[in-house]
Amino acid sequence: MNELIYPQECTLVDAGSINTKERGRQDYGDVQELAANIQDYGLIHPPTLTRRNGEVFLVAGGRRMKALELLRVNPIPCLFREEMSEALLRELELFENDQRKDMTWQEKACQVYAIHRLRVAESASGGRTWSYRDTHNLTGDSLGHISHSIQCAKAILSGDVEVMNASSMTDAYKNVLLLRVEKRILEELGQLGIGEVKQVQSGGEIPVPTTEIDAIFGDDMLILDDDAPSPEPVAPIEVIEFPISEWLIHGDSINDIMPGMDPGCVDHIVTDPPYGVDLKNMEKITDIDLVADTHKVQDNLEMLPKFLTQAYRLLKKDGYCIFWYDMNHHEKLQGWARDAGFKVQEWPLVWHKQHKCSNQVAQYNWTKNIEFAMVLRKGSPTLSRPQGSCVIEADGSIERQIYSNPFAKPAAVWDFILNPIGLKGQTILDPFAGQMSCPRTVLNLGLKPLAIECDEFHYQAGVENLRLMLNEMTGGKATFR
Repeated sequence: MNELIYPQECTLVDAGSINTKERGRQDYGDVQELAANIQDYGLIHPPTLTRRNGEVFLVAGGRRMKALELLRVNPIPCLFREEMSEALLRELELFENDQRKDMTWQEKACQVYAIHRLRVAESASGGRTWSYRDTHNLTGDSLGHISHSIQCAKAILSGDVEVMNASSMTDAYKNVLLLRVEKRILEELGQLGIGEVKQVQSGGEIPVPTTEIDAIFGDDMLILDDDAPSPEPVAPIEVIEFPISEWLIHGDSINDIMPGMDPGCVDHIVTDPPYGVDLKNMEKITDIDLVADTHKVQDNLEMLPKFLTQAYRLLKKDGYCIFWYDMNHHEKLQGWARDAGFKVQEWPLVWHKQHKCSNQVAQYNWTKNIEFAMVLRKGSPTLSRPQGSCVIEADGSIERQIYSNPFAKPAAVWDFILNPIGLKGQTILDPFAGQMSCPRTVLNLGLKPLAIECDEFHYQAGVENLRLMLNEMTGGKATFR
């Protein structure tokens, strides 16, 4: 090990000369973590010794002695006290091990926060970064514990009495801080008209899990006797009801749904149509049979003029229509868009994929790891702020696992498109919604989704995806109609 750091006033004593056999405590537990701390930070509190009848006895620091032994430190840096009687020696050992006061959870949380802040400042001064993960590696606590400690410490240091008076950090986080966030989310969603805040009796309208009822309760489910006394009434709880059946529509968007919608009913259209995407130009897809029927290139490409005409009709006066497409059809699509009445951005938005992409003919071609989105404008819509680039770099490997749709785009990509164009409460139409990867981001941004999907499997999977997400957003307080 590196040279041990210890206080200057210490005396180096051979470990074998120290009498520890007469101590009451013989089980010192696991000292690995303590040894690691001493190795990293030095010996801050050396063991304390005393001389009695010509022998050296340990007064305090048995675990530190064991840790130093583990580190193969000998002689050991120690501090001496005046000669003590055996009774006083025993009393001090008892006091050290039995009367020591542990830190409160509030003190521990503030200590973690202080360490984290100091490490962040030190790293920044050296041109480095320090993250929650670094503090997790330093302390050995879980990432969740570090995050909760810092959030609670900030509240404590700001004088938050409710957090300070909580019985534990779990109580402070779950029953104070988390409840505040849930209440704020409920209020914001209600104000935006995305959901309706309601009060219901506990157990009355709380969402039911989607798994089979028999699988939940099993054969030993308790059956209540009709003559049994009614349970005591419980206080109503606040939930939020989402009109998911109005947001998500199953059907043919081009031929049936969009033609029946009112003109000017949506603010923006953002979508990933299957039309005109040539599979031989895509990276390798494992579910090729699943998507082959919906990606008959020529048939689907011929439907795009109809989509663009309907898109222009459904948009309000100033709105964007942004859709993914195959670069092989760039000029053709621009022409159809102008014929429908759109103004066309001459260059596309580009998704630069950060996950590994396959190349079936790598001996001839560079690997294709980009996709393109065309930007169309009806009227004169403006971005919320200037955008410094038309390229977004994002890893899509997670979405390829979450969705059984190989064309699903990652949330970061949808956010790149939606954030600059959408205002809170606006309606975003996705006529080719798949398993709802775009509508998920729409909701996360405080926008209203209107999603259409013709494939039954994708539609049902997408409905379930949104239900689960809304339950998570509201802390399990979502209901649906």
